Amino acid sequence: MGQVYSADAIIGKTLIAAKPVSITRFANDSAPVVFTVATGQPVGVVDSYLKPGTGRSRLWWQFRDNTGRFYYAEQVTGNYSLTALKDQGVLTTKEETEKAEAENKPFSLPDFIQKNIYLVVIAAAVVALAKQPLSNLLKK
Repeated sequence: MGQVYSADAIIGKTLIAAKPVSITRFANDSAPVVFTVATGQPVGVVDSYLKPGTGRSRLWWQFRDNTGRFYYAEQVTGNYSLTALKDQGVLTTKEETEKAEAENKPFSLPDFIQKNIYLVVIAAAVVALAKQPLSNLLKK
């Protein structure tokens, strides 16, 4: 299975055409194509999306042109650059789940030490090295 993204995570992001992408003025399977975005070009910034429903066999991305009018592009696997999404910081659903689990995981001293072992070793070395000079200063 390929990379899977939440549609909500794509809102506000720019979709880049990975192959020619057909643009319509209506989110409908039978809507006429009014423009085709060339490979490598931006399709637009996603304004919203419409789920499959009457007249729509797939999800459709909604965009706004420079006059404020809506235009649409059908979500077809392979149409959009996943690299461009990654570059914009979009996480896959798996990465989102892992991030949420990590954020909600309770504090564990063994996990903290394992993740920060180098800092723990350096801190121990600093304490060991500082112990002798500090004890000499305290004797005076």
